[in-house]
Amino acid sequence: MPLGKLTARDLDGLYAVLEAQGKASATIRRVHNVISGALAQAVRHGLLTVNVAKDADPQPVRTKPTRPPTTGELATLINATDEAFKAFLILAATTGARRGELGALRWRNVHLDAGTLTISASSATTAPCGPEARFSAHALSCHFKQGWHLGRFRSSPTGSRSGPRVTF
Repeated sequence: MPLGKLTARDLDGLYAVLEAQGKASATIRRVHNVISGALAQAVRHGLLTVNVAKDADPQPVRTKPTRPPTTGELATLINATDEAFKAFLILAATTGARRGELGALRWRNVHLDAGTLTISASSATTAPCGPEARFSAHALSCHFKQGWHLGRFRSSPTGSRSGPRVTF
């Protein structure tokens, strides 16, 4: 079909066919974005007067609901991993912190005596929190056992430790 004869209705028909073929809504959205980009460039180059993809109506992207692991599944996962990774898993499971926030943690952010953990950066930006950051600094209270577990991974000032070292 010549581009000049393409209509939004044609694109909607294409999206319906893709959906009937079992394509995911995210795939259909990517097809729409590619077509829309190509038509926009054709408009910029004077090959078309209008981008009909702007009037097309692809389905919104549907995401599958996520299910957090059960307590039993989490315990199995934690017990199956090596000691150095356990601290990361326990923090992730008990704080709800994002992966980048956990990756940016340093021991100066862990206050075992107070039972708090201060999240002030994300490894996605590695910058301290500020007005330009995409996250905000916050303190999380740690469960006593969690604090105890983390304490096992930190070297004492004398260099001795009760468990494997975890770099924060």
